[in-house]
Amino acid sequence: MSVANYSLFSLAKDLGVSEKKILSFSHQNVRERLAAMILMLVDSHGVELEEGGILIKIDLSREDMASLLGMAPEILIRCLSEFKDEKSVRLEKKMIIVIDLTKIHKLANEAVIL
Repeated sequence: MSVANYSLFSLAKDLGVSEKKILSFSHQNVRERLAAMILMLVDSHGVELEEGGILIKIDLSREDMASLLGMAPEILIRCLSEFKDEKSVRLEKKMIIVIDLTKIHKLANEAVIL
């Protein structure tokens, strides 16, 4: 396979994965979309903490997250507070620390995402 063909194949594969994620987001409620985004951020920017939990190490404002998810910032903040009350995440200043990854997976309804 030539380099050009390999590059096109790789791009097509990535585009297909992205399209599936976008379609799944359109069928999920706000809590599921937020949980799915948290999982993606854990995969790409997660740092395990010695005391337990996974810190999402990215400079992303609540407004930016809400915009990416297609929801109002107030709804995002309410959902994050619910996740905190359910002991799925810890919120410290502007940081999100995932403390129960299993709960986040269940909330994301991963059967729809994959």
